[in-house]
Amino acid sequence: MESLGIKIVKLLLAVSLAGGPVFAVPPSFHGAFLSQGTELRRGLPGLGENAIPAWFGEYRFTIPEGPSSFSVWATNEGLYFSPQEWTSRTWGTLRGLEKNDPRGTLVVLPTPQGFVGGQWNVFFLIPPTKKPASPGTSVENVLFRAYLDRFTYFLANVQRVSDVSLPALIEF
Repeated sequence: MESLGIKIVKLLLAVSLAGGPVFAVPPSFHGAFLSQGTELRRGLPGLGENAIPAWFGEYRFTIPEGPSSFSVWATNEGLYFSPQEWTSRTWGTLRGLEKNDPRGTLVVLPTPQGFVGGQWNVFFLIPPTKKPASPGTSVENVLFRAYLDRFTYFLANVQRVSDVSLPALIEF
């Protein structure tokens, strides 16, 4: 007779091999979960052809409002954003840059200084589906604040850039 622990390990292994998430999101969870990543990739969106290293992740929303997924890239490389291509904007108390992209809207938000690797820029790619019309109350305002709070918490608790990971759950 198999123990409960063995059954759980077999179930997690089967789900993992099938390409699904290795954890279950509770039905009461309100936010987004990491469905792919954390992966080190080369190339940031919205900056032309480049090989800039960044941590990448794909997230899925668990809420009906807004888009069903979004992508994130985080880098600590020094970057230049052309004012002809990027628009300065605010989301609640956050200040960042926005640019239209064929795949949706690109948003770049900086973290505060003082973390491992210096200041980080977090790129969000939000698909065009169901984009909220009111910037003051959009899902993005809440998402961006919750994401940066969680990501900077992770940055504050690592000693090396190679230890950086994107948060698995963003609750809001």
